[in-house]
Amino acid sequence: MSQSNFLNRDLALSFEVLTSPFYQEVCHHLLFDLFCSTREAERNPQAIFDLQIQVSILLRAFQKLKAEAKRGNDQIELATTKRLIVILQQIMDALAWRVLEYDRAKILLMSDHHNTGHLDETILDDLIKAKRIVDNNNAIVLVNDLTNILRYGDLTIIQSGTIDIRENKSGNASGRNPRVRDQQRNLNKLNEFLKIGTLCASS
Repeated sequence: MSQSNFLNRDLALSFEVLTSPFYQEVCHHLLFDLFCSTREAERNPQAIFDLQIQVSILLRAFQKLKAEAKRGNDQIELATTKRLIVILQQIMDALAWRVLEYDRAKILLMSDHHNTGHLDETILDDLIKAKRIVDNNNAIVLVNDLTNILRYGDLTIIQSGTIDIRENKSGNASGRNPRVRDQQRNLNKLNEFLKIGTLCASS
């Protein structure tokens, strides 16, 4: 297939997605209202946590629709759900930028890691631990897997001008894994930078 035919096919698919009633209903109402809510939440820890509950439910639902579309070879629905997932994560990225006070240097470091790309059942554990921190410390907690830009650890905790990134998925088995140890070492270095403003020397 020629390049022009590929382009025409992609344009036609994009047109089908953008004009579909389902896509327009979700974007113009559900996602737009969600975006407005993220701005209204400002720096309220409980409001921010509640929004992330909604986002996690929507992401899991969109991922399920995406998997069904892939199994059924429904290219329009597949493209639609992919686009909705991207928009939802971009809304969460915008929230993260705001609560991190648009600190480009720190955010760049926090995003310099691979992206998991798929939300699984471990998100429930992340949300439970985030809720505990919000209740006990009245801190802002971001669940990193709901964003594109927060790629280190599972939770980003913002309180009294400090940032702390925590990894929830740990245990004896993972502690013996060299890859996991390297990830934890990098996370420790990043946390040290976020606290004192300079990367600590490699041990």
